[in-house]
Amino acid sequence: MTQQTAATMPAGAGRDGNNGLAISLGLLVLRLALATIFIYHGGQKIFGWAHGPGMRGFTAFIAMQHLPLLSASVWAWMAALAEFGGGCLTALGLLTRLAQIPLLIDMFVATWVVRANGFAGAAGHAGYQWHVPLMAIMTMLLLAGGGLVSVDRLIFHRGFWSYGPQPLV
Repeated sequence: MTQQTAATMPAGAGRDGNNGLAISLGLLVLRLALATIFIYHGGQKIFGWAHGPGMRGFTAFIAMQHLPLLSASVWAWMAALAEFGGGCLTALGLLTRLAQIPLLIDMFVATWVVRANGFAGAAGHAGYQWHVPLMAIMTMLLLAGGGLVSVDRLIFHRGFWSYGPQPLV
């Protein structure tokens, strides 16, 4: 019996069995969960979906926060586009790693805005307890990429059908 090498093994197989596929399915579940949250909240901001404020209301909220350097309108559009666009890219697994960067920045700013309310919030005001696990998932996707079940894999021919290091995107 001959020994199989990485080049002759079936796709997704290896000494760990189907570990690569199992990990990629886990990445898919996390990507879709994260994307659902961000598409929903980005859609509330941009389009006013699900009784959301729309851009006018969200810009007014941002203006009340007195964020430095940029106008409230610029901050509002950056946050809304990061959430909606980043959510769409994450759902598809397209440029997965790069899509996490604006999402992480968005969550850092959101955490900074609500920091005075504490971790769990106070007196009906939101805290940042939900920002922490979202940022952990985004960091994991930034490091791991979209996995085998992603558009990234189709475009960059990495993962399921090839071996070697993954590209940054």
